[in-house]
Amino acid sequence: GLSLLDQCIAAGGEEITREDILSILGTAGEEVFLGLSSFVEAGNAAEALMLLDRIVTDGKDVRQIIKDWITHYRSLLIVKFIKDPERMLNTSLEYADKIRLQSEEVSMEAIDHHILSLSEAAMEARWSTQPRVLLELTIVKMCSRVKGFVSPIACSKPAQAEKPKPPPLT
Repeated sequence: GLSLLDQCIAAGGEEITREDILSILGTAGEEVFLGLSSFVEAGNAAEALMLLDRIVTDGKDVRQIIKDWITHYRSLLIVKFIKDPERMLNTSLEYADKIRLQSEEVSMEAIDHHILSLSEAAMEARWSTQPRVLLELTIVKMCSRVKGFVSPIACSKPAQAEKPKPPPLT
């Protein structure tokens, strides 16, 4: 904590802002994850990918984005079961209310699926030279699942070789 504070002081001026801290941590604010999740729940992969592009272009770390997005879905899970989750989530009342509203629109099945999908992406991203591509693919899969589509990648079967027909009998 003190090391991060030192970095914020060194990078900032007389006043340390929330944006300074987010920048040092390489993460995005809660609003980003509310937005990404809303786009996913709407099945809008294009908007989700464009928002991700803006975040990454701003210098945010893809691996940290994945971790923080998992935390966001955990928050959606917690608010479904806990009446006053602010302390458990270590967040403001305002953000807890936004999470509560979003959790009403997201099913438990979707939360489960998204946490598992993002966790898988996080594991793969640890060793990948292209973690952004992994997250983009995960976003498309998450959006496709919400819209009820099955990914063509997931359902493609190897082509069956046609059995040769015997020559006609004469």
